[in-house]
Amino acid sequence: MMEIPLDKICVKSGVLCPRCESLVRSGKYTELDVKVMKAFLDVEKKYRDYHIRYVKSYQIDDIIYVLVEAKPGLPSTLGVDVRRALGSEEISRVIVVEHRKDKRQLIEDLIAPYKVHGIHEAYLPDGSQVLVVKVPEEAKRLLESIKGKYVMKLAEKLLGRQVYVEYVEGGPSSVLKPEWLGIKKPNVRDLLNKLE
Repeated sequence: MMEIPLDKICVKSGVLCPRCESLVRSGKYTELDVKVMKAFLDVEKKYRDYHIRYVKSYQIDDIIYVLVEAKPGLPSTLGVDVRRALGSEEISRVIVVEHRKDKRQLIEDLIAPYKVHGIHEAYLPDGSQVLVVKVPEEAKRLLESIKGKYVMKLAEKLLGRQVYVEYVEGGPSSVLKPEWLGIKKPNVRDLLNKLE
């Protein structure tokens, strides 16, 4: 079941009632939100065993990040199906992220496939509170790109404070690279056999 904050009939028809119109006009939801909600309703039948509650969408370049709450978990194919339902050539990917109160998990969802090595709160001289996030050195290329800077701005918006990234050298790698396991053309069966 898909739960959205606007009326399903309004979103499906494209004609918003006064209540839905006021939520969009106030800025709580945008035209992007309405489009993504419609795409969610278009794929609803496939996910009837899940309870997915739409929260908010953000677009960064050609990627849309969609925040949801999901039970019993987040289906891995949802982003691909929503991307198809949007039918826009201008959107390359839709990344569905669970809206979490756990700061570490939220940031890991945004910077996947990289993991967060540590996270702590710090205070600046002016008394403002910031989050310092430690990530592997190999994530630097992603996070220092233009797209990565937008992702960190999104993290700041969601967490309600500035986020500083600290790169950590060495330690266990966060990304499983198939070539490390001696696999030239990886597939799930080969990966599982190597790890047993």
